[in-house]
Amino acid sequence: MAFMRSNRLGRCWWSVLLMVLLAQLLVPQPQGWAEENERARILVMSLEQTGRQRPWSPGPVLDPVPAPCAETLAALPRRLNQAAVNGLVDALVDRIEAYYVDQGLSVPGAAEGYQALQHLPQLRRDFWLAVDYTYDQVEEALAVLARLQAHDQRGLENHPQLAIAMAVVFDSPDAIATSRRFTIWGIEPSQWKPLPDMLEIWDFYTSEAFRRQALMPVEQLIWPLWVHMVDIDLIASEREWVASRFARHRQLTDTYAMVPYDREKLARRTPLLASRSYNMRNLLQYGGVCGDQAHFCTRVYKVRGMPAFKVRGDGRHGGNGHAWAGFLEIQRRQARFAFIGRYDYDFYYTGDVFNPQTRSIVLDRHLAMDLDGALMGFSAYVEARALARIARSLLTTHPDMAKTLTIQALQTNHFCADAWRLLVPLFATDQLSHQDMNRWLGQMLSLLQEHPDITLEILDGILDHVPLTDLRLRQGMYQRVYALYDERPDLQIRLRLRQCRELYSADQSDQATHLAVETLNANPREGAILLPLMTMVVEDAVERSPAQRQSLRRALQPMIQGFPRTRGSRPSQAWEELQTILAKL
Repeated sequence: MAFMRSNRLGRCWWSVLLMVLLAQLLVPQPQGWAEENERARILVMSLEQTGRQRPWSPGPVLDPVPAPCAETLAALPRRLNQAAVNGLVDALVDRIEAYYVDQGLSVPGAAEGYQALQHLPQLRRDFWLAVDYTYDQVEEALAVLARLQAHDQRGLENHPQLAIAMAVVFDSPDAIATSRRFTIWGIEPSQWKPLPDMLEIWDFYTSEAFRRQALMPVEQLIWPLWVHMVDIDLIASEREWVASRFARHRQLTDTYAMVPYDREKLARRTPLLASRSYNMRNLLQYGGVCGDQAHFCTRVYKVRGMPAFKVRGDGRHGGNGHAWAGFLEIQRRQARFAFIGRYDYDFYYTGDVFNPQTRSIVLDRHLAMDLDGALMGFSAYVEARALARIARSLLTTHPDMAKTLTIQALQTNHFCADAWRLLVPLFATDQLSHQDMNRWLGQMLSLLQEHPDITLEILDGILDHVPLTDLRLRQGMYQRVYALYDERPDLQIRLRLRQCRELYSADQSDQATHLAVETLNANPREGAILLPLMTMVVEDAVERSPAQRQSLRRALQPMIQGFPRTRGSRPSQAWEELQTILAKL
């Protein structure tokens, strides 16, 4: 599903090595856990890494819904059974609903949407657990449900998962517009077709004609997948053209390359499309660049009933990056996410995806992990997310119960990222002993072999609570963890960058330079992702002496010789940036 050099990541020595590592080095250093939500830190970190701004301003960072009361917690059995878990989740639904009702339902239609939920208990439960308190505009989402009920009461009853997806996407008028423009450039506003109305999209996806031509059983789709269908921006005539043009296609993987590559648009910013309408027919005739190919491909998938999204990422050559398509496919009755146009030779380890629900940019690997969790089983997915949310609300007041619920969430669905992230504050407040943390991290690295980004994030969080003054302990952790990511050089380089920064700050320049050069020379083909580490080691040499600069340049010859110099017939931007850095030596 995700690009890796190979699949050796799951070797049994991984967990064994980690257990030895933590047994030797991890001694909890309780420093308290700041109440500001760790979830917000992750979101901000992701945005800093992508260098992009949120398409809109989010809401509260901390969960505004109150935690369970002490009496409720005291009544729970010592060992949680399914009945107790169900009671906790149902009570969470009640508290979420009560919070928003108490805030007032002043948006037209919101009260009617709330009333509609009272007659559809399963829709009510799933809707309130789907709402994202940071991003969703809840009154507007309720108003969407009211519109759907007024338009198609029976459809609302028969397609609750589709209705939830419509509500959490169409609560904001800019969701589809932003989804449309993501990865697209060089197009004037006048070239776009009008956006379809929400009810038009509803009618399309609930029609018998759509279900007959859908390439997968869409009645089984759950709202996290529908979210990547309902952001379709094609009006009826375009959808009809796509359905007719690709009616006999059982495989759609060739649709990305069907769009001719427009080298004039890339080289001179003068697309062959010129001022013509930006529509599916014209893309197929006049072509575009990678973003246009991804746009065309994902729209074909959505029309044929397969969730799909555009992805944008940076590879080893630097420059403007690249865009490809992600989609849900079924092979041997097993659903999984796959990608088209993600050229492995350019080392696109990660990419950015526009999330139509949150209107924010998310890492494709985080999205893939979340959707893997949903595909494991919807009830377990919902339950684990709810338990992690309750656990977070109890971290400061009832940390022992927060620990219990976190473990329950992980046992329910091990793809629940929010539950894994709770290990960090539990460790920081001494709720998890070093033996407990050892065991859980070993399980994490074993269970999440296809999702190493989250594992590095958790390990980074643990390091945040090991004192910087304990340099020997921290450096030992860096050295041992570094070996675990041999299939993902980008993660190794990120880890080494942090390690060397700490060494330079501790006046251990020789050791830092040695480790940095070792990593640079071992991964010359990685290109652009080496540049921050390269900049750091060069800046240190410049501050020290001319002899140090000459020595460093000689030591870096293997990296310089193996660095990707061209992309096509032109020097790569990464190579040009490297020359600027080397000129300081």
